[in-house]
Amino acid sequence: MKFSNKLAVVIVNYNVKYFLEQALLTVHKASEGLSVQVIVVDNNSVDGSLAMIEEKFPEVILIANKENVGFSKANNQGILSSDAEYVLMLNPDTVIQEDTLAKCITFMDQHANAGAVGVKMIDGKGHFLPESKRGLPTPEVAFYKLFGFSKLFPKSKIFGKYHLSYLDENVTHEVEILSGAFMFMRREALDKSGLLDETFFMYGEDVDLSYRITKAGYKNYYFADTSIIHYKGESTKKSSVKYIFTFYQAMMIFADKHFSGKKAKALANIINLGIYLKISYELVKQRMQLLFPFILDFILIWVLMYPVSVFWGFYIKETPVAFDLRYYFGVLPVYCGTWIFITYFSGGYDKPFSVSKVFRGLTVATLFISATTNFFSDLRYSRGLILVGAFLAFWIIVLTRYLLYYLKNKSFDINQKKPKNALLLGSFIECVRVGEIVKKSNASVKVLGYLNEFDAKSKEMPFLGSYSQFEEVIAVYDIDEVLFCSKDLKSKDIISYMVKSKDSKVDFKIIPNETDYIIGSSSKNSQGNIYTIDIVFNILQEEQIRNKRLIDLVFVFGLFLLSPIFVLFQKNKVGFLRNLFFVFWGTKSWVGVTYKSNLKLGKVKDGVLQCVSELDPFAYQKEIDYAKNYNIYRDIDIISENLTNLGS
Repeated sequence: MKFSNKLAVVIVNYNVKYFLEQALLTVHKASEGLSVQVIVVDNNSVDGSLAMIEEKFPEVILIANKENVGFSKANNQGILSSDAEYVLMLNPDTVIQEDTLAKCITFMDQHANAGAVGVKMIDGKGHFLPESKRGLPTPEVAFYKLFGFSKLFPKSKIFGKYHLSYLDENVTHEVEILSGAFMFMRREALDKSGLLDETFFMYGEDVDLSYRITKAGYKNYYFADTSIIHYKGESTKKSSVKYIFTFYQAMMIFADKHFSGKKAKALANIINLGIYLKISYELVKQRMQLLFPFILDFILIWVLMYPVSVFWGFYIKETPVAFDLRYYFGVLPVYCGTWIFITYFSGGYDKPFSVSKVFRGLTVATLFISATTNFFSDLRYSRGLILVGAFLAFWIIVLTRYLLYYLKNKSFDINQKKPKNALLLGSFIECVRVGEIVKKSNASVKVLGYLNEFDAKSKEMPFLGSYSQFEEVIAVYDIDEVLFCSKDLKSKDIISYMVKSKDSKVDFKIIPNETDYIIGSSSKNSQGNIYTIDIVFNILQEEQIRNKRLIDLVFVFGLFLLSPIFVLFQKNKVGFLRNLFFVFWGTKSWVGVTYKSNLKLGKVKDGVLQCVSELDPFAYQKEIDYAKNYNIYRDIDIISENLTNLGS
């Protein structure tokens, strides 16, 4: 069968315009001298992706879906419209080297038995991504992965099969499973194995296709001679409940499809167990991380108030008195909880830590306790003891913050946020341009200078050294972030610098050629982030996050007290009661944002209600306005207008 092109690159896009543009730029560079067809399938993006492609990449074949049809179906659309000997499934949040396509073509030409090939992938910090090569998820392999044996014994050929961690990442190997982020396939193999199974909406489709390619008589290879960056910007965070359910359900579909009898049942049981264990672990872990400062302060204040109360009762009061158990286990915990609760809403637990906010919160809390005890005689013991307790609480909170900060506990930050020290790599002219982007982006970043082979004397941008001094400059100037100008540096060199400094605490970002944004990612589990000359969202301010949480709790308690009445009017009564728990626990908020991942609003909880209807043609723009100008009265209005839909 004759093809018009040697290679077709298929990219599925969903609201990741900036990442897509960078990916297309690197594909364009890597395609020089090759017969390459580029196809983008867009799943109804609303972020301007279509306009960007039409304006900057008119040669790209664009398939614009009117709805999000999922990863598998969209890739199949692209593959079916292609006309090439080889097909590359490529994620939009990737950066490929200039020689990646040519090397993969050569490898496939030389290995007629190769049905598909994957390459070495690194994350935005330069670390190797283990999903670059994987084994078949049999019941045994899944069990070892689920219960941590694969992490404990990564070099074991028995326990390390999930990510084939016993195989050298720098050597080419035959493997069973490849990643759908970069899957370079022979069209002939696809014709025999079939395209992606559209039963998989997201996750698992690459495992299924890899397995079917081997079943069709071909081999899959992990190819170590070229590398790409995979930011994982499209992914749900691995600790989220949504990700866990979606991922494990995909594995369930795979088990039902390819295994039978006891083997299928065993894998299904392991997967179900995995869902419940993983979700339980992540929920408890998240809650404990969130509640740790409050629990620590509560326990310390409560425990230390015991000797203080004893001393007060016997040596300070005119008539010695011994406080009863009701005081120690009833009244005193109420005092402690009130001090901490009001201090939290005064900003005493915000980052960076503020002594004045703690003082303000404890003062208000103490006045509130004193006033309240006038009306509740059971809570009335000694105003003097309340003042002493507030004084003790103040010093406990302040001293523990400083102690834990110096013990390097990440939960606490006593410093005002300092700008990150940034280093630019590129030509002087391009570095000056990028420096202006950083200044206008509202990012907390200070550009200290640039590296190049030639020193351009100027006050605008200090010259810090040559490329060969990269690691030395990072250490001497205490660099936090490195910005690469892709106009002047090859992707191959950028990846090389990243890998070279992967063990440092430096973050890396790339400025695509002739663009006004900067792309990067801090870890393999975090979404990519972007600096643009853009918007500051009020909803991400600590004060507004706290206020949003307060209004959530106010409605939880109000609706709970009135639940015998409200539940009668709910369209989904069970869902209403479930949402009361989720919002109370902090898993959800009453009002959420549909496009929060595209707007980089990761701190905003998923919502029971959405601030704007998804059917609104201007939903994206309205959500930007909601986030930019957020205040709690907007949430109050939305909740009040949807009181019968709180079970959705």
